[in-house]
Amino acid sequence: MLKEEKTVLEMLEQIQKLQETAKELFRCQSASGRQWDELVASLQTMLAKLQPVLQSFAAEEPALMAHLMCQNVSASLETVRRLKEQNSPRLPDKIQYELIPLIEELYVDLLFWGTCYPSREKMQDYYSGQMKELCPLPQEKGPYRYEVSVIVVAYNKLEYTKKCIQHIQQYFPADISHELILVNNGSIDGTKEYFESLNPTKQIDIAHNTKSFSVVGRVVEGKYILFISNDVLITPGTVSNLLYCIQSDPKIGCVVPTCPNVSCYQHIPAKYGNAQELIAFARQNNQPDPFRWEERPKVVTPILLTRSDAEYFYAFAGYRYPFFAQRFLAFSDDLLSMLVRRNGQKNILAKDSYVFHFGSITIQENVNQKLHAEGRQAFFNAFGIDPWGKGFCFEPALMEALPLNETGPVNVLGVNCGMGSNPLKIRDLLKEKARNLQVTVYNITHEQQFWPDLEQLADQAVFLTDWTQFAAAFSPVKFRYILVDRSMMEPESFKTMLSQLYERLEAGGTLAAVLPEGMSPAQLSFASTFTQAGAWTLWRR
Repeated sequence: MLKEEKTVLEMLEQIQKLQETAKELFRCQSASGRQWDELVASLQTMLAKLQPVLQSFAAEEPALMAHLMCQNVSASLETVRRLKEQNSPRLPDKIQYELIPLIEELYVDLLFWGTCYPSREKMQDYYSGQMKELCPLPQEKGPYRYEVSVIVVAYNKLEYTKKCIQHIQQYFPADISHELILVNNGSIDGTKEYFESLNPTKQIDIAHNTKSFSVVGRVVEGKYILFISNDVLITPGTVSNLLYCIQSDPKIGCVVPTCPNVSCYQHIPAKYGNAQELIAFARQNNQPDPFRWEERPKVVTPILLTRSDAEYFYAFAGYRYPFFAQRFLAFSDDLLSMLVRRNGQKNILAKDSYVFHFGSITIQENVNQKLHAEGRQAFFNAFGIDPWGKGFCFEPALMEALPLNETGPVNVLGVNCGMGSNPLKIRDLLKEKARNLQVTVYNITHEQQFWPDLEQLADQAVFLTDWTQFAAAFSPVKFRYILVDRSMMEPESFKTMLSQLYERLEAGGTLAAVLPEGMSPAQLSFASTFTQAGAWTLWRR
């Protein structure tokens, strides 16, 4: 936060005047040269006065990007002036979809990072109040013009961007109405000129990279948003399958395809050695199959499809819920995933959609362990949960050790399983491998920090503070699988709970637990035989 509140408020008033003048410029785009020139000159004067003050603010608060945003507005205004001289048909769009949105983002940047951040109380006040007014969603501005808004953001790496766009041109379904929004985020390698040559629906040029592309939230006009990183190659069937998935259930908030070079085990076995073999594999894999859709607490998002009337993508882009000074460089997909699940909706990994991901080509130069540590702490400070906490991703060794071949009703119980990824994975593997849709997931936790997420991810869930109640929860239901994750419980209490939970297994059922440090399976008397799977000990009844 900046110290000179009075000066900040004065600058915010100046930016509001800048917005009003830019809107007048849009209304007067066909006016006489004199009127136009006066408006442009007025904008230039205001920007020149703002710049040194914003520069001084940046020296005081490094999280601010307003000084760079001011330069971006100046660069956009110069483009607008030049297009006017050329009598270019691109002029109206450049004002409406670039100049005005950039000024609006300048206002929000100074307001949030200058007067709210890093105070959690003030940030929360902004989220619940001013954010919704200052950052409206598309449906609040009028009817949808397209079925899908396709968004590609590029920061240099032109060779990858060209491949990405070529695949969109070749494999985007011709029968789906869409707009193509191309965002050049400070590139200096010819990306701007390449985008111009494509004549996209909308092109946003950001002269100086501000580690965000929040401005795109102001220009979306599609019912759905398909974000594609410029290091992703879509394949035949990708878009139609993702749309089929999200349209199948109003509770699906975000869907992503499988791909290589991504975390959280979002890949599938795939063999190909060149581009032709990639497409051949994708054609074979990309056959619509709801049995291959997995619900995840978190999805990683080099490509994603979401609804434009929900705030998930806008948080991902930094338009809503800003929380980290480095903006888009880390934890944006964690924020999106959290908002989806806390709003009672689903993050889906669609295995019947496969794309190729080169692997964080755009941002990898700026990502390191220090950034991850700072971002993780900033996320916790803002939202009260560790984004990489227990249960945010399933454990493959455990899944490989379980039978997961049952048909008919199957009950799965998770005990202190964090965000609940492992119980969810059991349900989805039974759905995929055994075509079993009769799986019910129950969860119990005494870890308060996970409860807001866990209660949304389970079919039934309870929060308990007394461990003696755990074994009796959901009585008289019997379970095929019971998972007990790490716990701060005292060893003797933990032993007693495991013994009681073992009695809740049906015949042939499996109890799996991560034992406290220092505890040996031999110390447990309820079953004589056990197996190990990574950190997990398994008993079969």
